[in-house]
Amino acid sequence: MSKKNMTNISVTALPEDLLAKILMHTLSNFITDFVNGQLCYKAFHNASNGDRIFKNVSMEKFNFILWCPRERIFQKRCIAAKNAEALYRKGRVNLFSRRKSESSLCCLKKATEEDHVEEIYAYGIILICLEGDTRKQGLQIMSALILVNSSKQGSITIANCRSKIESFRDREATFFYRVLRKYLVA
Repeated sequence: MSKKNMTNISVTALPEDLLAKILMHTLSNFITDFVNGQLCYKAFHNASNGDRIFKNVSMEKFNFILWCPRERIFQKRCIAAKNAEALYRKGRVNLFSRRKSESSLCCLKKATEEDHVEEIYAYGIILICLEGDTRKQGLQIMSALILVNSSKQGSITIANCRSKIESFRDREATFFYRVLRKYLVA
């Protein structure tokens, strides 16, 4: 295609749904780029104000514990939008590091209400590990999850849940090791 036939398309000419998808992808990878996009283009700013982006954005590439203020603000916004991954992370951090079992279980339960299999699986396992009536509730959740996913695809899904939880655990351990090493050496 020659330069003569090319036309410039403004970002503002794109439909808001497409802008929202671009922002979701950007936000899943780099918070700084998301903020810069909001500042540079009014169209991006308008498309990013809805909770839809923060509810559906992936948090997979972010550390489990967010140290940067921008990342913490991002996580709070995702929690307010009822993002299942953000709720799950907050519940898990509160449960294991801050010992706030009541509010932690509430966050974890909200994450399961969004029907994400990984969060349901983790919530069931956590309840089984706790004492009292929660163990019975965890067993019910796990058996319901297994019944719903009883096909071959279901067993693959549960195996994926296990491997995802293991990768979270490994990433957290590596991250904490680097942080501790930095402070112990300094």
